[in-house]
Amino acid sequence: MQTPSKPKGMRRKRLPAAARADMQRTRQVARHEMALGLMSMFRPLPDGAQRREVRIEQKFAGGLVRIMGVEMSQLEQGVFLALLAIAADGGSLRTALDAGLLPGLPHPNAPKDAKPEQNIAGAAQTIEIKTSLAELCRVAGLSDRPGSNTRESVRLAFQRLAMITVYAEGSNGAWGITHLISGAIGQGDEAGSVVARLNPRSTAAALGGRSYAPISMTAYRSLPTPTARVLYAWLCSWFTGRTGARLIGLDALEAHIFGAVAKDRRRRSQRRAQIRRAVEAIQNCDSQFNCVMQGEQASITREFAPSIEPEPIRRAADIDTPSGGQSPSENSPLQVAATSSSSTAAALGLAAG
Repeated sequence: MQTPSKPKGMRRKRLPAAARADMQRTRQVARHEMALGLMSMFRPLPDGAQRREVRIEQKFAGGLVRIMGVEMSQLEQGVFLALLAIAADGGSLRTALDAGLLPGLPHPNAPKDAKPEQNIAGAAQTIEIKTSLAELCRVAGLSDRPGSNTRESVRLAFQRLAMITVYAEGSNGAWGITHLISGAIGQGDEAGSVVARLNPRSTAAALGGRSYAPISMTAYRSLPTPTARVLYAWLCSWFTGRTGARLIGLDALEAHIFGAVAKDRRRRSQRRAQIRRAVEAIQNCDSQFNCVMQGEQASITREFAPSIEPEPIRRAADIDTPSGGQSPSENSPLQVAATSSSSTAAALGLAAG
């Protein structure tokens, strides 16, 4: 019997073994900018969850960083971390203004009566990377089987990431605002070409010129649940010194992972069960974290090994570097405002070009 041919558009070229092995050896570390990494921007949302509008502000060292946009899931986190890992290999540089990263003003995430010429982020450097949907899926740990809807989900995740705006203000009152990313994903070509431009903060972190948390994408991909992946990425930023031991309560973990502590007792119980399983999963994977539950607290120890980050870690003194060995999240409460996602799309638009 003759085997039916696959529908047009379903065939994908398989890379040679040597090329696949080279891809596995590279792009294993995402350099996540510290202030952004400590915010509860990404959450383990269930499929089909109503996306809310979030506004998260982090104050420390005389300045602040604030993000605003639609609520992000672990899928969006995986795509964003994949972009950071790919960007560590380098790309072309241009200003945020030329990269189309600046939102229009006035904007709800900018000062009242803000003027474009006051936005110092316009002159900041941003990195543009060119990749493919296939590589994004691989680095993020997403199944890319022919016939699946993974690539469409990644396209939607890319759009949602572009809706996020990042506002930063220094102690001298100077401020800047950009979109988290901008760019486009090709529609006609089989590979799904991707052009992405990162915000200046993430650009500087990806290139090693700003404080960042190195996140092992190998460990991230090995974790079995969205809750475990979100927790692992946050822990990498929480351990600012990269080594040490800490205790943290379940209430605090729930707030960092899910954005807030659930008021409903049943939901809170379900979340805590997820957190306990996530802690166990991180303990059992090669993540350089030792995690043990002690009643209502988690004891977490990290022994950072240089093998996770082959290049020297360079730090830049700026308002985003925590002082005194503390993370910004320990010095100020998380501020989250939630409304319907429809208002976000109207207020923020989409930086697609």
